[in-house]
Amino acid sequence: MDIFNIAVFVLSLGTIFAQIFIVLVLFFIFVPQLRKQKQIKKFLSFIKENSFLFAFWVALSSIVGSLFFSDVASLLPCELCWKQRILMFPQSLMFGLAVWKKEKVIADYSILLSAIGICYSIYHYTLQMIPRDTSTCATSSFLSNCSEKLIFQFGYITIPMMTATAFALLLLFMLIHKKLK
Repeated sequence: MDIFNIAVFVLSLGTIFAQIFIVLVLFFIFVPQLRKQKQIKKFLSFIKENSFLFAFWVALSSIVGSLFFSDVASLLPCELCWKQRILMFPQSLMFGLAVWKKEKVIADYSILLSAIGICYSIYHYTLQMIPRDTSTCATSSFLSNCSEKLIFQFGYITIPMMTATAFALLLLFMLIHKKLK
């Protein structure tokens, strides 16, 4: 196996684990009998206390993965990939500063950026999974076609699915930070 295939496998596995984590946390939050249990309360409290640090690592991992695909593996990003990057990249800096300065004011900004990012990611994923004759993305020598699946793992994981999962994690961490009591 070469480094590209190893990286794709690891990132795809991380995406699956993140999706399982999201479902479990939502289950713990929305099932009252579970949410009242002492261990679940401690777990959710731990997430809330460390939500900015976790969000920083998610955003940073997304950047590293994105740059690996474009700069190391030489996969050209498409127009929608660039829009998702624009919404993700500043969040690592925002969370890094927030963790360093112990500030919590960026949660609302991250919620907005992540919600928009999820919309772009879902749209992009739909373009890949339901191919059309015409592409809605501009292509040039510097951009790939948005409907092209540059990677496809475990029967459903593409780069936009990885990105949607990362945005969903950021959104979950910030909503837990703001709303969980």
